[in-house]
Amino acid sequence: MIQTKFLLGPLKVLLYLLILLLIFEGWHRSSVTEVFVWLLEKPLNVLVNLAILFSLYLLFKALIGRPRIAVWLVSVLGLIFHTVSRQKLTMKGEPLFPWDFNLGNEAADIKEYFEIFSSNTEILVLCLLALFCILVPFVFTNHKQALKTRSILFVIPITLVVFFFLEEVGSSDHWHQSISYQINGVQQGFILAMKEMNPKPPENYSLQKLQELIDKYELGEESTELQPNIIFVMNEAFWDPTRLENLTFSEDPLPFFRELQKSETAGELLVPVLGGSTANTEFEILTGNSMNFLPQGSLAYSQYVKKQQPALASILRDHGYQTVAIHTYLDWFYQRKYVYEYFGFDDFISSKDFKEPKLRRGFIADNEMTDKIINVHQQSDAPLFVFAVTMQNHSPFNMNHYDEDRIEVSGPLSDEHIQKVNTYSTGVRDADDSLKNLVEHFKTIDEPTVIIFFGDHLPLLGDVYSEISFISDQNPTHWSKEEYLKMYSVPFIVWDNFSDKKEQDLMMNASFLGAYILDQYGLPKSPYMNFLNEVRRENQPVFSVNKAASRLSKSYQDLYQLFQYHYLFGK
Repeated sequence: MIQTKFLLGPLKVLLYLLILLLIFEGWHRSSVTEVFVWLLEKPLNVLVNLAILFSLYLLFKALIGRPRIAVWLVSVLGLIFHTVSRQKLTMKGEPLFPWDFNLGNEAADIKEYFEIFSSNTEILVLCLLALFCILVPFVFTNHKQALKTRSILFVIPITLVVFFFLEEVGSSDHWHQSISYQINGVQQGFILAMKEMNPKPPENYSLQKLQELIDKYELGEESTELQPNIIFVMNEAFWDPTRLENLTFSEDPLPFFRELQKSETAGELLVPVLGGSTANTEFEILTGNSMNFLPQGSLAYSQYVKKQQPALASILRDHGYQTVAIHTYLDWFYQRKYVYEYFGFDDFISSKDFKEPKLRRGFIADNEMTDKIINVHQQSDAPLFVFAVTMQNHSPFNMNHYDEDRIEVSGPLSDEHIQKVNTYSTGVRDADDSLKNLVEHFKTIDEPTVIIFFGDHLPLLGDVYSEISFISDQNPTHWSKEEYLKMYSVPFIVWDNFSDKKEQDLMMNASFLGAYILDQYGLPKSPYMNFLNEVRRENQPVFSVNKAASRLSKSYQDLYQLFQYHYLFGK
């Protein structure tokens, strides 16, 4: 009788945790059907996730000594974790990652994930789940366990954690981490992602192999008397909202940009992020490195840039350029004040260096950035390299609206979503004006100048995209190749005041753009940049973790990874 009673306690906990696991998975996937399919098709993964929850229960029970509190902690903390991950997946197309907990202040914008509960039904479901997690644990006993028993219990979760890390349980070899979470389950997917936090050296990596590559692509100094000003403007969330079909716009949000698309070099950039993590796009632009070789959802600046890096700024600085980074936000965000120094920038101008700037939606206005670039140029007595990152059109778009929308849309969207698109499109219109002012100024300057203007990612509009049928589903694991490319491609233009050489309909990864500009204007290049240009000329500059969308050959991928690993992590 005592033995039966001894077994009933853990069995009751296991049954509750299994129910809890299925509830959490259904909430995370926004689908009850998918959970039952997962239960039937992946029973081993279900058991592994159950073991993880049970390990957490045993850990809390060992630490606190009271079963009821242990169950309550697993329930409540689990609900918070799955809710944050669900909202991040809905907004940015990626779940919560282990490194999200290491980003400190950079992760402060997590509040944005909670502006998109799309219906009162979702709020009601969340409230019911919260009540379930708070009240049901009261059915469990709350007598305090003996210290000896707790010591034994403590060994079990530690053993399981070691097992999960040492053994290859589950597979994370998927083009998108959310697929890993969907196949393996959220808990197991999270642990598998944790195992990938520190990239491993490529199989064929050695200093000798790297030196052979450098020698191969060391093509000698290019002699050119032309040293044009090079101005990159990465405009926050800049994109063409008229691509949202079935919406009618009161006027074109980007008339000047569209005019330049017809007359100047223009195309599409495949960027590594959606709706946020701006620094990853600038990491690719400035270094030529690819986020595809780093854990998905990681932040290169905060996690991996820890030493001097060859970058556009250092290459041009070594050839007489003044190199200036400008960002209309805080200098510590994404560790930029350190990273820009590693990249070879002479100066970094951040929001604190703008004196009484005009604000739009609480952010420094894009036209203030244009004025700052012009001012920096006027004070420079050397050819100038500027990398400018704006902030005005940053999400969330359901708050901090403009006093008056310059662009108004109509169509089959809820009033709340219409206002989101109005706010975003008005920001695009302001960005277009700032570009026009910049170009018009440099048309009057008797110095060769190149302006590259592009966005860092698509705007964080939540389920506007699926509601308007731009994509079939918010879940990126359901996207076709075409939908993936739509959600990760932003337009760019290259304007100059001295060259007749123009190219249209270009398509490349953001990581190839810097090398492309150096090549187009006969500027100095490192062996790494020469390699990237060879890949581009071979018509393979589209590299994606989505294998269906990628054009980069395996041989070039291997060489690419060798270069990148060495510069980021090599001795």
